[in-house]
Amino acid sequence: MAERLGNTPMMILDIYGHTFKEVERGIVDMFATMDKFSVGSEK
Repeated sequence: MAERLGNTPMMILDIYGHTFKEVERGIVDMFATMDKFSVGSEK
């Protein structure tokens, strides 16, 4: 991705790193919610 944008990998991380963390948090939250409502859950 960095090469296509003409940036170094570090530049991509510096510019877009916060976005990756936000997406990661959203995915974790989604799976946590799904786990609460899963069929056959023994919680």
